[in-house]
Amino acid sequence: MGSANFLVGEQGFGLEGFEKTLEPYLTSRGYAIPNRFRAGNNHDGSVLISLVGKGDLKKVMEVTITEAEKELEKVNSQKAMQEYNACSYQLSQLEVIGIYEDDKTANRVFPLLAQREAAKHLTDELEQVDDTLDKIVSRLSQK
Repeated sequence: MGSANFLVGEQGFGLEGFEKTLEPYLTSRGYAIPNRFRAGNNHDGSVLISLVGKGDLKKVMEVTITEAEKELEKVNSQKAMQEYNACSYQLSQLEVIGIYEDDKTANRVFPLLAQREAAKHLTDELEQVDDTLDKIVSRLSQK
């Protein structure tokens, strides 16, 4: 059995999207997801996960994403989006962080990976604040 860390989803995905779409597919096939972390805002952005199970875990994730996207397309065509309440996910982004031969490494490195993702998000937010402050200072200096 092996383990892996992946960054998955974008644009509106978040933890809620992961729990409604990919997690059921993975757990029903016997894969464990011991860790998950939202990378970005509460309802937006990617999700960092640890996955434990047998086989080619990257292929498992690719197939799972494809199946989940097909199911979302079917649901979207059968019901209005507001009735299903959350079908506008972008699942196709999949970044392999690491694939390991044992079932414990992904779990051990997960806290460091989560800190890295949080730092990236914080850096992005700080850059936006810096840009906003630059614009304010520029406007004030013109007066």
